[in-house]
Amino acid sequence: MRYFILLFSITILSVALTACIGQNPTTLETKSSFTDLPSEIQENEIEIRISSDQAVYSLPIKKMHLVIENTGSTAVGFGGAVYLEKLEEEIWYEIPYKNMTFTDGEAGVAPGESYLIEVPIDMIHYELQKGTYRILKEFYIDSRPKTFAAEFEIE
Repeated sequence: MRYFILLFSITILSVALTACIGQNPTTLETKSSFTDLPSEIQENEIEIRISSDQAVYSLPIKKMHLVIENTGSTAVGFGGAVYLEKLEEEIWYEIPYKNMTFTDGEAGVAPGESYLIEVPIDMIHYELQKGTYRILKEFYIDSRPKTFAAEFEIE
């Protein structure tokens, strides 16, 4: 009888562990180092605005883009990284990526132009759910990094 119980327990445990493999977590642990972030800036000759390509997404999400609009009279540079965060109980939490790193390369958007960046949602290590989210992007304003955020909803 003990042998049967042990064999049954091992079988149940292996089935449970197999079911968990490959699934993304549904909870977030790391609080954001940012609170409120602007989605635009208008200083001197610099006028940048960022937004998601949709204000509201429906699950499942196949693609998501960050839109950068430069309506100013000077070019603005930015790094390659783009991050996602989720708002839970008035606190922003970082959404981790699966073994992904961004290059240190810098790009830019010229005056009067827009730039579209695909958010690598297939590489996030989190199960997207209904709620409020934001996309974070760092720009170089007067040679200093400044972070902006574009909020959106998932219904």
